[in-house]
Amino acid sequence: MALKVKSKLHDLLEANSFEKYILLLQILQELSVTHEFRLLSQQGFSYELNYVNNERITAVYEFVRKNYHKKISLSDVAAHVNMSEEYFSRFFSKSLMKSFFTFLKEYRINQACKLLIETDRQISDICYHVGFESIPFFYRQFKTVKNCPPQSYRLKFLDAAR
Repeated sequence: MALKVKSKLHDLLEANSFEKYILLLQILQELSVTHEFRLLSQQGFSYELNYVNNERITAVYEFVRKNYHKKISLSDVAAHVNMSEEYFSRFFSKSLMKSFFTFLKEYRINQACKLLIETDRQISDICYHVGFESIPFFYRQFKTVKNCPPQSYRLKFLDAAR
């Protein structure tokens, strides 16, 4: 079974878009009906969610969703979830495995990507709309997250859509 799927995976590299889609569906269908498998873990997985922490992360996400276009300080978001800045910073980093400001940057860049794809607004307008305060900083942050400048991102998407 694995060799059969492996050959189809290699065929994916050479196929055109439609053939890739068909091959992927065939691979998924074969994997779904096979009885040849090995469990990676024999023990069940149970994890009790900490609902207080879940509610706090949800509250942080909603705060960012509503305010990402404005300047957000650590004290603003920490106060929103009734924590000190230091405790919030540790809590957020431990919960999401990234700092709050990394999360905020990624959120803003994703919003910028959405605007780049869905609108023809100028990049400078998008920069300020998603909460960045300078265009050069926006370009640097965009490139670190998406590995290309905003205008290249927009062009790649437009080329792929044709």
